[in-house]
Amino acid sequence: MLIGTMNPEEGELRPQLMDRFALHVTVNEILDEKARVSVIKNNLAFGENPLEFVKSFQDKQNEMRTKILEPETASKRF
Repeated sequence: MLIGTMNPEEGELRPQLMDRFALHVTVNEILDEKARVSVIKNNLAFGENPLEFVKSFQDKQNEMRTKILEPETASKRF
């Protein structure tokens, strides 16, 4: 896995570079103050106790996993 960042002011990556990546995403900054505070609190909580932090999101992770896998499971029935 390769994770990289770039300065958008420097322009877009050339197409011949972009076709080397199977998946890429664009991430926008978070402008909402409450959301930014939440991100910082989550980061601090993870730093203090990573295992407990992961456990605190386990139910949400399982829900998301189920939603992602449901279409795959349904398609195998046919």
